[in-house]
Amino acid sequence: MGRGGTGTERADAITVVIADDHLAFGEALEIVLGQESDLQVIEVVTDGPAAIRAGRDSGPRMMETSTRSAMFCTDQSDGM
Repeated sequence: MGRGGTGTERADAITVVIADDHLAFGEALEIVLGQESDLQVIEVVTDGPAAIRAGRDSGPRMMETSTRSAMFCTDQSDGM
């Protein structure tokens, strides 16, 4: 679990990326969401640039983000 997601793929599940500046909270949320048969956490990240990369690279259908995290960055080096 944690930064790499649950590792259990379900073809019909709604894929989720969790982005929160507190890793423990993100991992706890991953455990809770993992109990739902129609949700699959594919990645847990702890900062804005990682959230942007995860959204771009993993293509989740949903992203859960912390409102206190700096989710937007001006670094253009990653193509965003």
